Amino acid sequence: MPLSKLSLKYDGMTKVERFFAKHLQHTKGKSAGKPFDLLPWQQKFFNDLLYTFDDEGNRQYQVAFLSCAKGNGKTQLAAGLALYFLLCDPEPEGEIYSCATQRSQAALTWRAARSMVLANPALRSRVKITRNRMEYKGNVFIPMSKDAKVVHGLQPSVIIFDEVHLYSDRDFYNSMIAGIAKREQPVVIQTTTAGNDPSGFGFELYSYAKQIRDGVLKDSRFLPAIFEAEKEDDPFDEETWKKANPSYGVTIGKRNLEKEMVEAKNTTRAYSRFVNLHCNVWVQQAERWIDLAVWDECSTAVDLQALEGRPCYAGLDLASRIDLTAFVLLFPPDKPGEVWQVVPHFWLPEEGLREKAMRDQVPYLDWVRDGYLHTTDGDITDYAFVRSKIADLGARYQIQAIGFDNWNATQIAQELQDHEGFRMEEVRQGYRTLNAPSKELMCLIMARRIAHGGNPILRWMADSAVVRTDENANIAPNKKKSRSKIDGIVALIMALGQAMSKDEDKFSVYETEPLLVL
Repeated sequence: MPLSKLSLKYDGMTKVERFFAKHLQHTKGKSAGKPFDLLPWQQKFFNDLLYTFDDEGNRQYQVAFLSCAKGNGKTQLAAGLALYFLLCDPEPEGEIYSCATQRSQAALTWRAARSMVLANPALRSRVKITRNRMEYKGNVFIPMSKDAKVVHGLQPSVIIFDEVHLYSDRDFYNSMIAGIAKREQPVVIQTTTAGNDPSGFGFELYSYAKQIRDGVLKDSRFLPAIFEAEKEDDPFDEETWKKANPSYGVTIGKRNLEKEMVEAKNTTRAYSRFVNLHCNVWVQQAERWIDLAVWDECSTAVDLQALEGRPCYAGLDLASRIDLTAFVLLFPPDKPGEVWQVVPHFWLPEEGLREKAMRDQVPYLDWVRDGYLHTTDGDITDYAFVRSKIADLGARYQIQAIGFDNWNATQIAQELQDHEGFRMEEVRQGYRTLNAPSKELMCLIMARRIAHGGNPILRWMADSAVVRTDENANIAPNKKKSRSKIDGIVALIMALGQAMSKDEDKFSVYETEPLLVL
């Protein structure tokens, strides 16, 4: 039965609101022993998650991201939600897991839930509790950590990932969600306070959620709820505290934060800790290279038919055979006043794409549907297919040269040169070759002298791009520090590098625009 057909209201409350209020009580802090009445922000989060339905009457959201400052009751909230799924969700033989990188952290949510069950005689008589396991009518609730011996072969219906800012890589996360596709209406919940490792997987999850919230990406399955201070906010202002602490005045109060503030005003280390934990701001963040607002001003439509027969330059960036391949065409201005025009192409293997979209938390399927992402048969990218498509583009446009990153691309580059007749130019991924075109690209963007047609994949990559800088102020794209994939931006830079090396005098932006000092 579709979930939307189930009765949602009891005594003016949704089912989850009533469950918390009537069956659960707080087990810690000054509220211990009191009914667990959901706060307004908690009601909204749960009601949005559980009672937003798709056209078929099923839950719309499969993934939710909740981030708020320390002390706002995330653990108790997650414990109560896990019990709701254990006792009330219609999924048959449900498997609910509370997950964390360490066993002790994973057990926190489970133990909080156990305390709630033991505090209620009705629940205590119905829920079977054994060591690290709860059972109710075929459903189970188990804590799971990265150091667990076996995490493969599971079929989770609900996974609660706690404190994802501690996840340095995606291995454990991927292992846990591998079996979730077997469920009809699974739910993945990620909870966290801001961390301090912008190169880790936790920051990648946060960045994706923020991009969904800000409209950079569209993913109808994903529910972001981020409570954080903005970059320009005063960390010692009470209004800032309210932004990052949705339970302000209930689980955490003004007096607590004022005590922490005294030390934060006196030492750099305490300041960073205060901003991180109490304002929910990621520290040591890599600075975004491209201003997305300016990038969006360059979204002028590109007329592909008008470009036919025009000379252009290309960049080819191949990742592993299971990841995005990017091929970007760049058309120099054909006459005074014209802008540079960008035509990107992206490929991924078709097999397993739905699971990859869930694993990477990227809307690949939407991009395929809308024609921005191409797929190749099989479970690895078919480079022969990519090569044939590049050959087709070569017949349509006058591709003068293709710059390519030699990593993983030696064979296809040789075939494009020997069999298709393209001029292939290896571009080493260092300052010497990427500094000039990277800075030139930034000048084109800032001068609004480039048109990319608003391609959503390239926009996602532009929003993620970070550069590294040496002691001489040379720059180059930094894939390791960038929040998500930036292969399309790298390919664009390589294409621009080819254009600069061949037509520097004719097409340089400096001939028509004031010099921008970077």
